[in-house]
Amino acid sequence: MRGIVTPQDILRLVLEQANLSEVKIDCVMTQPVRTLKLEELQHFDSVLSLLQQQINHAPVIDERGNLVGLLETSRIFSTLRQNDNYSAELEELYHQAPCGYHSLDSEGVF
Repeated sequence: MRGIVTPQDILRLVLEQANLSEVKIDCVMTQPVRTLKLEELQHFDSVLSLLQQQINHAPVIDERGNLVGLLETSRIFSTLRQNDNYSAELEELYHQAPCGYHSLDSEGVF
């Protein structure tokens, strides 16, 4: 994979009023590309590394190097916010539950 062109790259060109028919893709694309292997998605530290490097888009490849998807950090943040909301709802339900339910395990045993 030689490079990646993101919507932000295109937007920048439009704002610069560049003649898109004359722009060479090599001049626009981000190089080198930071890819993630499919199995790396199981490890939070791999994804965290993208965030720390301020990488907004990372192609996801399989074990043969074939492109299988695109990870967008904006979606990671969106998912984390949804999880935070879900956790807050569960905590609120927990605090509203009658006392006896607090001490049950996952199988309903005291």
